Amino acid sequence: MFYGYSGVQYLNAINQDQVQQYESGIDVWRMNAFFEYALTEQRKAHIVWGFGFDHSGHANLEAFGNISRRSYRQYYLYLPVSLKYKWTNHFYSSIGMAGGALIESRYIEENSVGTYRANDNSFYREFQLSSTLNLGYEIPLNKNRVLFFEVAGNYNWLGKLTNDAAEDHTQRAAWQAGLGVGIMKRF
Repeated sequence: MFYGYSGVQYLNAINQDQVQQYESGIDVWRMNAFFEYALTEQRKAHIVWGFGFDHSGHANLEAFGNISRRSYRQYYLYLPVSLKYKWTNHFYSSIGMAGGALIESRYIEENSVGTYRANDNSFYREFQLSSTLNLGYEIPLNKNRVLFFEVAGNYNWLGKLTNDAAEDHTQRAAWQAGLGVGIMKRF
């Protein structure tokens, strides 16, 4: 399980100071299952692959009309592959790539009447390519189980496409940073 913060990087030449005044990041979560294979007998280098659920997005801060806040969220089914290196018996780092397929994009609008949820009609790429970087610490629980904690980061390279004139054709790429925790079982 991963809990973190998702923000956006602006990809085109827009007035970033103006846009950053009315946009912010959002809290996100992610979960995945993975397999790990040791590449050496010393068990220092590993290849890690799996599948998971990824969540990213951003929110508007500036109120307009009766809308107090609107957040945009994208949900991806993704397949990560990474190279993990154990620096000590407990500390490791990993770097990799993940391909993702868009499951759904939604927006949530909070206004004076209540909360409204709907599909986002902006254009998102159906396929996303992300890079990942993790720093972690493992604590052996017993012979076959390990508790791990990770500081994790993820950057979506392909970004969001939009033709919304109100956003002046703003192009965004989402990123996530946060903390992960999990249990690994060795076979």
